[in-house]
Amino acid sequence: MTDDQPIPSAPQCQPDAKNDAAHPDSRAVSEVKVPPSHACYEITCNKKRDKWDIAKLVAEFVGLGFLIAYTIYTAGIYRANERAAQAAQDTLCEIQKQTTLMRQQMVGTQAAVLQFEIHDPDSATWGLAGGVRNVGHLTATDVHLHIEVTQQAFDGKSLRAIGKTMVFDEAIGPIKGDNGTWPEVIWPHVWRVPWIRNPTPNIVFDTWPPDWPGKDISEVKAQLSYQNGFGDTIPKDYCFERLAPGNVKIRNGAMSIGGMYPCDGFIAAIPEVREKWQRAVH
Repeated sequence: MTDDQPIPSAPQCQPDAKNDAAHPDSRAVSEVKVPPSHACYEITCNKKRDKWDIAKLVAEFVGLGFLIAYTIYTAGIYRANERAAQAAQDTLCEIQKQTTLMRQQMVGTQAAVLQFEIHDPDSATWGLAGGVRNVGHLTATDVHLHIEVTQQAFDGKSLRAIGKTMVFDEAIGPIKGDNGTWPEVIWPHVWRVPWIRNPTPNIVFDTWPPDWPGKDISEVKAQLSYQNGFGDTIPKDYCFERLAPGNVKIRNGAMSIGGMYPCDGFIAAIPEVREKWQRAVH
């Protein structure tokens, strides 16, 4: 074969009669068939509401409205009950205030009121004389009186205790109101204290005693407790500096310079009493 010789054409395929007979569709183009749509697909996409669906929807809205109305109604009842409870509480508080006020007024005007008193006896007596008086209206009960008496010395500037403190405890019976007293019959009661000398009250000094207030000084502490007739226990505390009773002449008579002075004001009271006497004399 040379370059000048023509290239033979490709042989043409001939139909294979036998292959065609055995596989008649081997030359046919493959066809894909799509299955038909299911009937329910159309219903889902193009769903139509019937009367039953509309009725259910209406019922749901009615139920929701009822629930909202019930909630609002319940909240209103709660608020009303809350306001009623607050009003009842306010009324109760006001009643309690009024009751307390009425009780306080009753106690203030009717209750037993006891006072511890120290008195100078009518004649020379060794000891501390005094008692308890009820200046209220109701009877005082469960009355108890505790007294401590201590002898003291005064150096012109301060007081100091000397000797032994004498203690007295008195369990006293009921004391009637309207100036009822203890002791009821023999007034005043005398607690025997060896260093307290009560001179006759009518003794009058011509001039100011140079050693006043002298050595006869006693600190008297008393604790008084009682029931006031309304179930209240009332405690009272007293503290006095006692000077022997005496009188000093002034222009128009005499001035008392003895008696009981509050413990916290005794030192200051000494010069004040002397100055008062000097003004009364001159």
